[in-house]
Amino acid sequence: MVPSIFIVGDKDIVYNIPGAKQFIHGGGMAGVVPNLKDIVVLENTGHFLHEEKPTIVNDHILGFLNKFGSKSSL
Repeated sequence: MVPSIFIVGDKDIVYNIPGAKQFIHGGGMAGVVPNLKDIVVLENTGHFLHEEKPTIVNDHILGFLNKFGSKSSL
């Protein structure tokens, strides 16, 4: 099972649906996403976070991958 990271913008409509934050941060997301390791909420960012803040998103992804070192660690 591959480790997972979930990145969302704090202005994303889906993130702001009643109950979504509780689900994401309260353990519900970890229950349905196998091997969820990190949850990142980007400030002042909407649904298209990879277009709005590509450098920050890439930095989070690369930092996440670097935690595991070689491919055999995944």
